[in-house]
Amino acid sequence: MSVFEVIGWIGSVLMVATFAMKRMTPLRITGICANCFMIAYAFALSIYPVLALQICLLPINIYRLVQMRQLVTRLNLAKVTDGLRVLAPVMQRQDLKKGERLFRRGDSADQLFVVEQGALRLEELDLVLNPGEIVGEMGLFGIEHDRSATAVAEEDSVVLRIAGDKVREIVHQDPNLGLAIMRVMAQRLRVTNIER
Repeated sequence: MSVFEVIGWIGSVLMVATFAMKRMTPLRITGICANCFMIAYAFALSIYPVLALQICLLPINIYRLVQMRQLVTRLNLAKVTDGLRVLAPVMQRQDLKKGERLFRRGDSADQLFVVEQGALRLEELDLVLNPGEIVGEMGLFGIEHDRSATAVAEEDSVVLRIAGDKVREIVHQDPNLGLAIMRVMAQRLRVTNIER
């Protein structure tokens, strides 16, 4: 077996490995390594379609890795609510009038919210959430995936919302954000139990 065949086999194994990976950062790093090995292999043996494909994939993998590292760095430097604000480009703004209900207890939980302006009251818990606080995390990560309280605007308010699937994807890629959300949940449970 020639050196170039060994390089080709290594590249192939690395490519297959990318399909088995669950976390994006290791997947991109392995993809970049696979691209490099396959470029060397295809160039040495003049396999131009494979060479063209790998040359196209390499900058895409590098670009996505840089994007992911920047997002993870920003999330690690921020509090959980600031971390979610980093995601503002993928969050949608929702205006609420005083007394307007954001969601009811028992509703399906498929979104997470950050209070941007104003205040929300969780009626059953008699808890007021101010700007920068998150709401909806319990239902989103709970077993039943339903709302545990009713959220009503205490005054004219603005919330930022993000789809639950997107939150779970980000938590999967950066477990630190998941840990931060768990801390918020634990603190909220502690406060509501003490107040009762």
